[in-house]
Amino acid sequence: MNIPDDILLFTGFSLGHAAYSICDLEDPELLIPFALYEDEGKQAVHRFEAESQEEAINSADAFISKNVSAYNLLSFAREGAMSDENGNKVDVLCVKTWSKTCEAAISIIQPFIPFHVNKSFKLVGETIVQVNDQGLDNPSEFIQIIEEGTSMHQAAGPLYESWRV
Repeated sequence: MNIPDDILLFTGFSLGHAAYSICDLEDPELLIPFALYEDEGKQAVHRFEAESQEEAINSADAFISKNVSAYNLLSFAREGAMSDENGNKVDVLCVKTWSKTCEAAISIIQPFIPFHVNKSFKLVGETIVQVNDQGLDNPSEFIQIIEEGTSMHQAAGPLYESWRV
């Protein structure tokens, strides 16, 4: 499937913003879910603060449904958890991006170790890439462009390599 580079770069940029938002949290706090969007070359962030992650994600879903076709690019980032191959809980950053120029939505799932665990934030394991919620057999080409997008984030870019394990 042919995915335009701008969607992959924006997905990576959004991952960088999410990672930077939590990279130095000393207490076990969750990322405040956010939408990052771009229209006519200008970017903005909308954070979804709520009493619970579920409420924040529900607010985000409503925002996305209302605005997905209003912006050139729209990403939604949140924190989650999944099980590894041994059944252990793994923290993950999840980013999903939509674009006016592409019918497919791009999702990435990036496992990480929170800063509060050992005073060092780390992105671990393979980045999972999905197109329309379906995994890819060989996402390496996409991952390379996504990583380029992460490195473009003003604050996260210089830290990105030190976060990778």
